[in-house]
Amino acid sequence: MRITGTQLGLVLFSFVGATIILIVPGVMVAFAKQDAWMSVFPAALTGLLSIWVMTVLAQRYPGLTITQYSSKIVDKWLGKCLGFYYFYFLFVMICQIVSTHIGFISLVLLPESPSIVVSLSLLILCGLAVYAGIEVIGRCNEFLMPLLIVLLIPLIILAIKESDPGQFKPFLGEGKLQILQ
Repeated sequence: MRITGTQLGLVLFSFVGATIILIVPGVMVAFAKQDAWMSVFPAALTGLLSIWVMTVLAQRYPGLTITQYSSKIVDKWLGKCLGFYYFYFLFVMICQIVSTHIGFISLVLLPESPSIVVSLSLLILCGLAVYAGIEVIGRCNEFLMPLLIVLLIPLIILAIKESDPGQFKPFLGEGKLQILQ
C-alpha cells in the first residue's frame, strides 16, 4: 500500500496541527509568557520545513522507509541509529499526544466517563486505522482535512472576537530568546 506525497504532507500537517492546538500553547506560555503568540511563527516555519523535507525525501526515495533511505543518505550504521532515534521520538510523542487527547476528551466531551473507557476506545479506533493501512489513513485524512479547516475557521473568528489585546503588553517583555525557545 502506498500514499501520494500530497497525502503524506496532509497526514504530517494534521499531526503537527493537532500538536499545535493541544500541546504547544502550554509550553509556549511557560517560556514566552504574553509573547507566546509570536512563537507560533517560528514554530510553524519549522513544522512546514519538516513536512517539506519529509515529502521531498518520500518522493526522492519511493517505496523505502525512513530507515532505509537514511541508510542510503548517510551510512548504513548511522542510518539505522537515525531510524531507531526517529522511532523512539515518534513513540514518545505519540504516547504524549494520545495522553493529551484522552485528557481533552475526558475533560471536555465525556467528563462522566471513566478515563479507561475513553483511552481504550481511542486506542481501538487508532488500532483499526493502523490495521486498515496507511493508504486508508491517507485517504481519510485527505477527505477530512478540508472539512476540519472549514469547521475550524468559525471557531478562530469567534475566539478573536473574545480576545483582549491588552494582554499582549508589555510587548517583547521576556525578550526575543524566549520566543525562539
